[in-house]
Amino acid sequence: MGDRFERISWDQAIGEIAAKLKEITAQYGPRSFAYMGGGGQGCHFEAAFGVASASGLGSRYHYSPLAQEFSGLFWVNGRMLGRQYIHVETHAAETDLLLVFGWNGMQSHQIPQAPAICSGSPKIPTNS
Repeated sequence: MGDRFERISWDQAIGEIAAKLKEITAQYGPRSFAYMGGGGQGCHFEAAFGVASASGLGSRYHYSPLAQEFSGLFWVNGRMLGRQYIHVETHAAETDLLLVFGWNGMQSHQIPQAPAICSGSPKIPTNS
């Protein structure tokens, strides 16, 4: 125990995890848990499970990248498109001029190989 892994059943593993979560909640309260993820920028299907799990433990805390790097982008989406969760995809390699408000594609990794594309180097194939 402690220095090796031991194969156990799924039922036992889930039971042990549930017991530990109950213990932590009893000792520190539901505010000791938070869900981090599901930023809303797409492909975050785990968010429903994460938020529901935190809620089931009594926590209302949900943190996401929106508070850090996407808040401006989502605000602009809401103003332009009517809903903050509706957004468009940027195809910088196919664009003659790209004017962006609300986020920095050079830093937030939203444009594949942004420094090379924006510097005017030869066309670079992208995965999009």
